[in-house]
Amino acid sequence: MSLGDSIEAIGNAGLSPQGRPIRSMNGNPETVESNGDEMVQAGQDMVKAATTLLQIQANQLGGGEMAGHAVDALRESVGSAAYTLTQAGELYEPVGTALKRYGSSVSGTKTRADTLASSCEDLWQTYLSLPGDKDGASSPDDVSVGPVPLPADSPVAKEIAEDNQAKADAYEAWKQEATQWDAAYDEWKDAYDAALAEVHDGTVDAIEDYVWENFDDDLTEDRSSDPLYPDGEPEMDDIHQGAFGDCWLLSTLAGQAQADPSKIEDMITDNGDGTYTVRFADGEEVTVDDNALLDHGDVDQAKWISVIESAYAAREGSYGDIDGGNAENAMEDLFGYDVDNFDPDSTKDFFFGNNVSPEDSYNRIDDALDDNRPVSASVRDELGIEGGHSLTVTDVYEVDGVKYVELRNPWASHGQMEDPINEAGGTTMGDGIFRMPLDEFADNFAEVQVAK
Repeated sequence: MSLGDSIEAIGNAGLSPQGRPIRSMNGNPETVESNGDEMVQAGQDMVKAATTLLQIQANQLGGGEMAGHAVDALRESVGSAAYTLTQAGELYEPVGTALKRYGSSVSGTKTRADTLASSCEDLWQTYLSLPGDKDGASSPDDVSVGPVPLPADSPVAKEIAEDNQAKADAYEAWKQEATQWDAAYDEWKDAYDAALAEVHDGTVDAIEDYVWENFDDDLTEDRSSDPLYPDGEPEMDDIHQGAFGDCWLLSTLAGQAQADPSKIEDMITDNGDGTYTVRFADGEEVTVDDNALLDHGDVDQAKWISVIESAYAAREGSYGDIDGGNAENAMEDLFGYDVDNFDPDSTKDFFFGNNVSPEDSYNRIDDALDDNRPVSASVRDELGIEGGHSLTVTDVYEVDGVKYVELRNPWASHGQMEDPINEAGGTTMGDGIFRMPLDEFADNFAEVQVAK
C-alpha cells in the first residue's frame, strides 16, 4: 500500500510527504510583532522612568528647587525603585525585539503556507475523486486482471491504463504542492525555534527572579488562628482565587477535592506547633509556618490551600516560580499522576494536532471523572480573559441529545467571563460553575489535562 493510498482518510488536504496533516496556519504574525513592539516600548519607558527617579534623587529637576518633607522621603526611597525599573526595562526590551523579529519573519511564511494548504486541499480532493490506481499500470501492455494479462488492444486495458495515469498525475500535482507546504512549515519551525532560544536565553528567568526575590516577603499573612479545613475536609468550594496567578494549581486542587479529598489530607501533616509538613509525590517534604502563608487579599481562601501553595513555592524557589504554570505539573508534583494533555479538538491544530475529536475528549473526561481523577482545562483568548486561565472540569453529561461540559472557575465567580460564556451558548450557575455544549467547549478551550 502506498503512502498516498494509506492516508486518504486523514484531513481534507492529505498528509504531507513528511507526515504532517496539511492545514492552514493558525495565529496572526502581525499581532505577535505588534505585541513585541509594545514590549520594547514598555522597556524603554521603564528606563526613562528610572532616569527621572534618579534625577529627583539628585535634585536635578526644577532647577534644584524641589523641596519639602515629601520630596525628601521620595529621594530616600527611589534608589531601589529606579534600579528595579532599570533592570526590568533592560530585560523587557530584548524579549520584545525577539518577538518582533519572529512575527515579521513568519508573516510571509503564513501567507504562503495558507495558499499552499488551500491548493493542496483542491488537488487532494481531485485525486480522491478519480478512478484508478496511481501505482497501477499506465500502459495497456502491462494491464492485467489478477494474474491474467489483458490484451493490450482491448478497450478495457486502455481505459484502466488511462485511469491509472490520470490518478498518478493528480497525485504528483498534489505532491509538488505538499512538498512546498512542508518547506513552509520547516521555515516557520526554524523561526520559532530561533525566537524561543532567544527569548529563553536567561532573559525571562532573570525578569521573574529579580522581581520575586525582592517581593516574596510582602506576599504572606498570619493564618495561625484559622482552621486547616473549614468544613472538616478539603472541599472544592474552599477555593477562591485572588490576584495571585496560580489558577493552574487551584484548578487541580479543586478537581482533587471533588474527586477524592483524602489524597489532599494525606499530603498535609499538622505538626501541632503552628507548622505543617507537605509531602509531594516524589517523597520530598516541605514544612511551612502558618504565620507566613500566601496572602490572597480579601478573598476567602481556605487555609489548607495556602499551606500547599506556600510549600510549593518553597519547593520551587519562590512565589514567582508558581505564579503561572500548567495543571499538568500540579497533577504530577502533588499527586503523582501521569497526565493526558490534549486539545479538545486537535483536528484544528495546525502543527501538533493528533486528531482528537470533541467526542474523543468527552469520553476521556467522562472516564476520568467516573474514576475519581481530576480534570482541568485552559481557556483560549475567547471568553473575556487572556488565554491560559485554568478551570476545573466538574462533570460531563447529555441533555436532550446535547452533550455538555461543566466547569468551575477558581475565582468562584464569573467576573468578566459571564457575558462571553452566555454568548457562546453556556449557562452560568453559582460559585463560578457553568456549563457549555461540547462543541462550544472545544472551540473555547485550548487544552485539557486529564489525570491518569
